[in-house]
Amino acid sequence: MRAEVEFFRKFEKPVPLDSLKLRVTGEDFSTSLSAEDKRAIEDNWGQMLLKHTTIFSKPQGLATFYGSGDTLSYMTTDYATYAAVSRTHEKRTLSNGVYENMRVAAIGAALRFEDGSIFVHRRSYEATHVAGVIDSSCAGVCFVRDGSLSPSQDLAKKCEKELKLEAREYAIEGVSAVHSSYAPDFSGMIDVVLRSNIGRDEFLGRVEGSFPESWIIEEKEMPDFVFHHFAEKGDMVGDGASTLLSALDHRVFLESVQKLQDAGKEIVFIGN
Repeated sequence: MRAEVEFFRKFEKPVPLDSLKLRVTGEDFSTSLSAEDKRAIEDNWGQMLLKHTTIFSKPQGLATFYGSGDTLSYMTTDYATYAAVSRTHEKRTLSNGVYENMRVAAIGAALRFEDGSIFVHRRSYEATHVAGVIDSSCAGVCFVRDGSLSPSQDLAKKCEKELKLEAREYAIEGVSAVHSSYAPDFSGMIDVVLRSNIGRDEFLGRVEGSFPESWIIEEKEMPDFVFHHFAEKGDMVGDGASTLLSALDHRVFLESVQKLQDAGKEIVFIGN
């Protein structure tokens, strides 16, 4: 079984998002699925449609991360497959290799205000998967368009939909890390740091009612906040913890990861 969190990249200072080299190959994750896996995925999708009537799944519409060299490599997948992996991981309905190899392409952000504080939210209790847990500022899957990935495009949509921010109201400071979080996230996530030029009070007014719970955490308090919810209370997912900690000073990040490792969290560094 793979580690709870794998870091494939960790930059001491954020690097430009467009400096990442991403490649979507012609391979598709479905080739690794057995007939039983495919039936279980269809069954899970049918159950989801009973409650979430507007969701959709496009063949080869998503990607899953599988290789980290100078270029980050992805094969295609679809939402129905990813959702089944996330939703059935406790019962292990699918073949073990499906859980071990799914790392859906995604982008997560830590939104900073001018004073350095960071917005954090709890996911909706009605979410299709990974419901009701504490996440980063915002996050979402990256879609395959014309055979390639455009994380900046997906990030802009998440900022507009979830954070109610127009493009002129925030800047992308850069990529802080690339990580994968195991169950229930099954992610291959690019972590970015954003900085907003609007005030905290105005921002909170915009997102009021959008999340079941949210916080603005002072930078110096973030390590303890993450440790409490990720290691002690267990209501924060690995994606949220990784994205939030990666946004901090590199020395603080390393100290925080060491503390989590000492507490039993399996966090490993793979590659540079």
